[in-house]
Amino acid sequence: MTAMPDARTVHLKVKRQDGPGQKSYWQEFRIAWRPHMNVISVLMEIRKNPVTATGERVTPVVWESVC
Repeated sequence: MTAMPDARTVHLKVKRQDGPGQKSYWQEFRIAWRPHMNVISVLMEIRKNPVTATGERVTPVVWESVC
């Protein structure tokens, strides 16, 4: 049985890759919602506590950004 996500939860799907030339795959995360959250703050929460929506502990997420 899977619990329904709380309305105060952010559900994020992240497309990941273990290295250059490696096959990509998706992982899902659920983070408790806080006021004024944005995509970067959600990614930072996942990086601090890298546990998927199914409870699996995974490698912290990393990302590149160019402004």
